[in-house]
Amino acid sequence: MSSDVSVRELITRANRLLASGDLANARSIAQQAYKLNKNDPDVLVLVSKVITDPARQHNVLQQALEIAPTHREARQRLVALDAPTPPAVPPLKPRSFPVLPILAGVFGVVALLVVVGILLSRSHPDGSATEPTAAVALQSTVGTVPIVVASAPTNNRVSVSPTAPPTATLVPSVPPPL
Repeated sequence: MSSDVSVRELITRANRLLASGDLANARSIAQQAYKLNKNDPDVLVLVSKVITDPARQHNVLQQALEIAPTHREARQRLVALDAPTPPAVPPLKPRSFPVLPILAGVFGVVALLVVVGILLSRSHPDGSATEPTAAVALQSTVGTVPIVVASAPTNNRVSVSPTAPPTATLVPSVPPPL
């Protein structure tokens, strides 16, 4: 019976060492306990904890269950060992924030708003233009039919060469109905 008590003490010490992460010393104590009692299911479960080969762990746990078929820890460890391992999930790659497309969109919206603002500021609710415009009409020496050449704001000057036969006359233009 005294060897039975020392086996229990060795199992307790080895489990404490495993809990603290000291696998080498826990393995050494498990070997001592195994030499003292190879048929103790608790010793076999301890041995399964200190070996790293899954096939050997499986065999040792099977031995423990042959000795004690209702040994809870041996059965739990064997079930966990035989459970299929989920496929390794690759680490997620950090996604870069799409700064360039967002900035392009913001600048596009701002440009659109500026253009709309300019267009809206040039017309009054009654449809007339804010800047008076004039049409340039040329009178030929042969006839008096005015021909509209271009429309320009009134602050622009139209110059006609004195050597040219036609004369330039500024005629206010009426904007077309919308």
